[in-house]
This record gives sequence, structure tokens and C-alpha cells, in this order.
Amino acid sequence: MKAISLWQPWASLWACTERKRHETRHWKTDRRGWLLVHAAKLPVCTALDRAFGAENADSMLEILTDEWGGHWARDLPHGALVGAVYLSGCIQTEDVRHQLGHRPDFEDHLLGNFGPGRYAWLKSRYKAFLEPIPYKGRQSFFEVPDDVVAGLVPDGPRA
Repeated sequence: MKAISLWQPWASLWACTERKRHETRHWKTDRRGWLLVHAAKLPVCTALDRAFGAENADSMLEILTDEWGGHWARDLPHGALVGAVYLSGCIQTEDVRHQLGHRPDFEDHLLGNFGPGRYAWLKSRYKAFLEPIPYKGRQSFFEVPDDVVAGLVPDGPRA
């Protein structure tokens, strides 16, 4: 099964919560279906003002604390598969940006880089793993043997 590595807290936000519906990338994908999400081994990114700008760092910190408590930076897993998303679309950020911040049920506008020339990968479902599965990540898409996640990922979009 295909997987992708993301830095924390974005890996857990995308694979384990409703809050992050899109993962933004500088490259598009035609891939659809279940995709494993791996939390990179590098330490959790705590430089939120660098990643999101000082104006959004407080809001991002509030989301993370609400989701995982005050010790999220220490508690989120690294070097492990944390869940899976059902990748249902990929569109240019310019085509989705107008919706961001206007929907109370998700906070994508704070959780990704929706700048020009980028792509928003849409998840329609997600499956958080009860326990992270230690695994070595890679850049871009990489293959994880099916037996590593046997029984953890639903078979199809409506499973």
C-alpha cells in the first residue's frame, strides 16, 4: 500500500482528525484511494510562527492544544504510520482557497500552505490507528507491505 511521510503535527492532523481536510503540496497527484500517512522521524515542528506566520501561530497552537493537550509536541508519534486517508481529489489551491475559513467544521486555512501554484489533496475519509506503527518513511510516495497494516485500513471508499 502506498504511503507518504509528513512532519508532525500535520501527519496526525490529516490522518487522525476532521480538522485538516486537505494536504497541500507543490505537486499534483492522480492517485485516488487509501493512502497511509507516516509521521516523519524528525522532531515535531514547534516553530509555528515560521511555518504559518505570526498571525496564525496562536490559532494553530490553540487547535493543537485542543486536539492533544498542552504536551502535543512531546506526545505525537514520530517515525511511525499514524493512520490512513482516502484521497478523493487533487485540485489547485486557487480553486479551493475561496472556501477556506468559511466553513465552521474544519480549519484548513490554518493547516496548510494554500499559496498560488500549489495543490490541495482532498481526503473524504480517514482512519486513525489506535497505536502508531513504527516504520521508516521516505520522500514522495513509498510502498508499505500490506501485511504491516493488515486489517487496519478499510477496503474501499464506503467501508
